[in-house]
Amino acid sequence: MTEFLFRKYGTYMTKLVLTVCLIIHSAGELIAQCTNKITVLNGVQTFDCTEVTVSSSGDAGTGLPCSAAGGYWISWNDEGSITFSFSTPATGVTLEFDAINSLEHNNQGHEEPSIEINGAPYPFPDAGSPNCKPLQAIVTPGGNLMAPNCPTPGPNGCIAGCQQITIMEIINTITVKDLIVANSNIFGGVDFSIYFCCLNCSVDAGQLTQQTLSLCAGESAAIQPASNPQLNPAAILQYVLYSNAADPAGSILVTSNTPEFDFDPAIIQTGVTYYIAAIAGENLGGNVNLSDPCLDFSNEVEVVWWPRPAVEFAVAEPDICPGACATIEATFTGEPPFTLVYQSNFSGPVTRSFTDAQGSFTICAPANAPPGNLQLNAIQLSDLHCSCP
Repeated sequence: MTEFLFRKYGTYMTKLVLTVCLIIHSAGELIAQCTNKITVLNGVQTFDCTEVTVSSSGDAGTGLPCSAAGGYWISWNDEGSITFSFSTPATGVTLEFDAINSLEHNNQGHEEPSIEINGAPYPFPDAGSPNCKPLQAIVTPGGNLMAPNCPTPGPNGCIAGCQQITIMEIINTITVKDLIVANSNIFGGVDFSIYFCCLNCSVDAGQLTQQTLSLCAGESAAIQPASNPQLNPAAILQYVLYSNAADPAGSILVTSNTPEFDFDPAIIQTGVTYYIAAIAGENLGGNVNLSDPCLDFSNEVEVVWWPRPAVEFAVAEPDICPGACATIEATFTGEPPFTLVYQSNFSGPVTRSFTDAQGSFTICAPANAPPGNLQLNAIQLSDLHCSCP
């Protein structure tokens, strides 16, 4: 136990140390005491798994002698608080508090350490287990900690403590406060150190082995299922079609339980690159929760749907006399080269190739053909990507 003196309004009081360990767990999985220590005040500290932004309000600081190096203090001369924000959520924190004082016996009031998690007051679920203090702390009706009344209070009232209060929660932000109740002259302050546990995700969407898909409008995009996905009991695996490789979760067009996507002209444009990926995360009503901090995407498969080619014929004089010829102008839609199979009322199927979107060819009527208009039909057409009929 550490002991030192602090001064408030000309009166010296003895500050006693208590230690409260707060260990938070995620997804029902027990996590050992956290070891990533936060030390900055009003700044950003970078760790391998996250960045922690620290901001203080009111009476707060660092480096009191009763704390380990880099400890924080709040509410020594006025109420204060410190907030810790994680860029990637933490799965737990360990807080080591010093001192819960109560001078209710002489109407001086008491102090209550409290926490807020993710912006909301978080009541302590229990008072944990005793530490070195003569009294074990209790939980107030409002969910904070305080020292109970004691039979023989000392000059600093009743001093209580506790440790290893366990809370299961994913943490984006945590705020530590020390509230002063009944009389502001009770200001004694709390000093503490804080450690956090990195998010340890146990989901992996696996790998896709399919190469780029080049499809024709109307065809379905089907790939092999993801290989070696890793899922915890609360997670599921799905497949998504999305439009922005830099923002997969924000550009999802279709979600499927199988790695197959139909062509839907209402949401898919031809000639545009889309992406297919496996996605793994928390099961939220039968779909992957896109807000899950453990959300995982596999590698992506590019897919492009191409428009099917088309051709239009034009002829200056469709009325061909026996033994005469006509020049046919062909206009293609698609991407060259084009291969056209056609037939007329003067000949069977003929195959021709064209390197441009504009081309021409000649059809001649046999000498014994009856007079009449040319009748021309495209039987089959293909371009660089697709073919039809």
